[in-house]
Amino acid sequence: MVENLKNLIREIEEKLEFVITLSVFFPSLLYNLFKLANKTEQKSNDIVVSWSVVVSIYLLNYIVFQFIKNKVPEKLLKIFKIILLIGISSYIIPILYIAIYKNNPIHGLTAFLFKASIWGLPAIPTLLFAILLLFQPLTDIYELTRNKVKRLHIRLPN
Repeated sequence: MVENLKNLIREIEEKLEFVITLSVFFPSLLYNLFKLANKTEQKSNDIVVSWSVVVSIYLLNYIVFQFIKNKVPEKLLKIFKIILLIGISSYIIPILYIAIYKNNPIHGLTAFLFKASIWGLPAIPTLLFAILLLFQPLTDIYELTRNKVKRLHIRLPN
């Protein structure tokens, strides 16, 4: 059981490191896309700077996770792992779009998937960060409640 938990924590750390790497290089792909679309240098640079927020959120996730990783229950670790897989996979469509369509317009389902992926890129690490931040206060409340109920001799499920 403990070994499974350690493996799960290690997997999450590896996925966090991988998605941080993806998020670091993604703004340069956007920069090149904007240059292909003949956007100004200022507009291209603005895109790079604005997308660096995603990198900082993933870095914050990594730091917070390092502090709480040994306290997180296995079920929540599995949820983190799924969210990280979604975060990693959300880079696929934008990268494919940049590689395949370059400066050509997209329509229909492709446009919808591209926009959904672009919106998901900052939303996913933000969701993970919110869960990580809420974890500790919720755990404290649960423990306080559990201790009060124990004093009343009421049995709670684990």
